[in-house]
Amino acid sequence: MSQVQRRLAAVVFTDMVGFTSAAQRQESKALELLGEEESTVRSIVDGYGGREVKSTGDGFLLEFPSVLKSAECSIEIQTRLHDRNANRDLQPIRLRIGINVGDVESRDSDIFGDAVNTAARILTVAEPEGIALTEQVNHYLQNWLS
Repeated sequence: MSQVQRRLAAVVFTDMVGFTSAAQRQESKALELLGEEESTVRSIVDGYGGREVKSTGDGFLLEFPSVLKSAECSIEIQTRLHDRNANRDLQPIRLRIGINVGDVESRDSDIFGDAVNTAARILTVAEPEGIALTEQVNHYLQNWLS
């Protein structure tokens, strides 16, 4: 039986915009873009002390011990993809990112709880190439920046 632990964490969800319809049109090209997106995100997360909890198919569930680091990481991901997308010869990779902070319950390598559920919901209001924050995350960042 696995040990259950609770801790405070910054929870980040990413989602590739339009992946499902792209895969229906041209699966091999969509999977190529997905591989590039995965490589980009994975190359950045560790540098901010984050952890890939799991792949969600066309995105990730990520965990960070710091709200500030989760925001900085998300900004770098979006900046790097924006710079990549500036090359008009490439099909763009556009992500939505949602960030929340709260208690998570850890079982094995996965995390659960309201903080995770809220991060998944806030992701849906993010603009393509944008980052949506919950009020709690905004509060943390305001305090850090003031």
